[in-house]
Amino acid sequence: DLHVKDNVPHSPSELDADPCEDAFEHMNEKEITALCWASSFGSMIAVGYVDGDILLWNIGGDAFSKGKHAGVSGKDVVKLQLSSSEKRLPVIVIHWGSLSQNSYEGQLFVYGGSEIGSEEVITVVSLQWSPGMEMLKNVRRVDLSLTGSFADMILLSSLRTGGKSHFDGLFVLTNPGQLQFYSVEILSALVSNQERKSSLPGIEPPVATPTINPQMTTAKLSLLPRDVTFSMWLSEMTSVGPTLDPAEMGKWPLSGGTHGEISSAEEKQQKVIYIAGYRDGSVRIWDASNPTLSLLSVLEGQVHGLESACSDASVTKLDFCAFTMSLAVGTESGAVRIYNLNNDAECRKLHLIKHSEHEVRDVLPSKGPQCRAVVSVVNSPVRSLQFSASGAKLAVGFESGHVAVFDVMSVAVLFVTDSTPSSNYPVISVILKKISDVDGLVKGSKYSGPNYAEQPMEELMFILAHDSKLNIIGSRTGNPISSRPLHLKKKLTAISMYVIGGSNLMSTSSSKQREQANKDTTILHEPTQDGSARGGDLKGAERPSAEGGSLLDSLVLVCGETKLRLYDMKSVIQGEDKPSYKVKLGNTCCWTSLLSKDDDVCGIIVCYNSGVLEVRSFPDLKLVTGSSLTSILRWNFRPKMEKLMTSTENGLVSLVNGSELAFISLSSGENETRFLESLPLLHNKVLAAAADAAICYSEKQKKQVPVVGVLGGIVKGFKKEKSNNAKKCLS
Repeated sequence: DLHVKDNVPHSPSELDADPCEDAFEHMNEKEITALCWASSFGSMIAVGYVDGDILLWNIGGDAFSKGKHAGVSGKDVVKLQLSSSEKRLPVIVIHWGSLSQNSYEGQLFVYGGSEIGSEEVITVVSLQWSPGMEMLKNVRRVDLSLTGSFADMILLSSLRTGGKSHFDGLFVLTNPGQLQFYSVEILSALVSNQERKSSLPGIEPPVATPTINPQMTTAKLSLLPRDVTFSMWLSEMTSVGPTLDPAEMGKWPLSGGTHGEISSAEEKQQKVIYIAGYRDGSVRIWDASNPTLSLLSVLEGQVHGLESACSDASVTKLDFCAFTMSLAVGTESGAVRIYNLNNDAECRKLHLIKHSEHEVRDVLPSKGPQCRAVVSVVNSPVRSLQFSASGAKLAVGFESGHVAVFDVMSVAVLFVTDSTPSSNYPVISVILKKISDVDGLVKGSKYSGPNYAEQPMEELMFILAHDSKLNIIGSRTGNPISSRPLHLKKKLTAISMYVIGGSNLMSTSSSKQREQANKDTTILHEPTQDGSARGGDLKGAERPSAEGGSLLDSLVLVCGETKLRLYDMKSVIQGEDKPSYKVKLGNTCCWTSLLSKDDDVCGIIVCYNSGVLEVRSFPDLKLVTGSSLTSILRWNFRPKMEKLMTSTENGLVSLVNGSELAFISLSSGENETRFLESLPLLHNKVLAAAADAAICYSEKQKKQVPVVGVLGGIVKGFKKEKSNNAKKCLS
């Protein structure tokens, strides 16, 4: 037998094929796991077995044409072994690419057949033999190291003169989501180098949404209002947006394709933008209304060519205000950049604020987003950002525990202060909320702060630190609403915070239920992996009346790693740790998001560090349904994956895993933003119809040709339940 072992001799004379007299017995005893044609004219077939062996069968020989009983000559069968180990992996995938019109020269691509426990590789075996397989003239091999775990590989072929197929290269797909292409030139060079192993990466495709190079650090998914204005804005952004580098496109062997069309005029108005920040300080914006994202703009960390130490600082936080079309970018250096995205060519001023210094520079107008201001008031990483509802103010929380509020309209710093007295914990959440008649509520509290002087209808700033201390201050002066911040009785690591106004409550609860909850009633639920458990219901929730929509009835939801706690506004302002509802979680929570329907909050999405996803009802926080990233995407949850998770209010969630960007919907019946009919097409309907006709004609022709005798014998290597399907494929 011929054995291609670990140390492959370079001398062709050492590779003479020995007879393989037990070929048919060998075939019948073991299960076939993979097979492919291994010649241009269908005279050779490569068969991989469960024990790692590979047999090359010359089915064009006289013995095979006469059937099994004619006898098999050793020159018609050659066995290859990729490893000398007794315990080898099955041959899982095997492909053949012909390098010339000569049917007896080409490359065999194998995944599997190596020693169990060895590094994952794709083995490329270059074979050349004389007609009839009397002697192998040349055998070389090289192992291609993989950048991740193997997923699949396919060959790229093209039609040449005379309708003959020509091998052009190999596509290799690894997890998570990395695709590489090895051209014939690259593969031939690797084999000719006579090195056993190669770590040379292949050609990577042009990346529409980069996640690794550069490294994505944060993301924001925003659902735009259903308005023609926003559709026009996206069209304008697309017209002035960047395109892929032609030089980069030229290296990739595939091009073309068309986008699908969305037929419904109503659906066309539903727009989503996806914004991502990167480690190099840049920001990219895409139109994510369809499954194929369209790049709208690339914002570099360096603004208008100005050199600064924070130009390449990593982006840590993003926020977008659709009302004013403003984008806020927080960085690791503490600098905050504010952009105007509405293609305003009249934006000719750039404000540079650094602590007490305020400089205004004239800039040349240009199409696309314009940077209005760069503000640096705290030398600490930005950990939270949020615009007010009107977009007139921007609240910022820092790693050092400081908070700041900027006036976006006049580009001024209103104040900078500590989140809570003598607290150095990072500020993980800041929320600006306009509350009516707060003054009356504060005066009725025995804990009211003496320095409070905010006007009615003034926006309040809710601040949540990493240690779950919650404080409220006025957004105009920074004066505390209460001299006693809310301190939880038991230590809790905070994840997020939400302030839900009375007009945004989809569910109401009776006073009797609230009283029972205030008696420290705890809902305990262990999340499940299969998501089969159910408790609440989003559809059956009652809506409050218009009279009950006072913002004084707002609720504050504090989400921690192990608990969810829902408070009345009065309890928060008075610093009383008396939640209306609380839930003890079974696993460690790492990310949350609110779920709304018709602008009313109806639930909360919870993600655990195990990859389990839950949807809970609001306000009772009961489990409605659950699933996992493993069951939805076949992803294993990785550390810090939650930093790139973001969602819209209707349950559309985006996630990043390595090179893969995924969008999933956790709202039942939600299909407003990801349309199956808008998936990209690599061919049109005319070409598809022509291809179908050609396939049907080919199948009719094959039925008129008798089956070669050897195929009836080879398929016996399959299990009985697979035999019928195998015969159909091979005949």
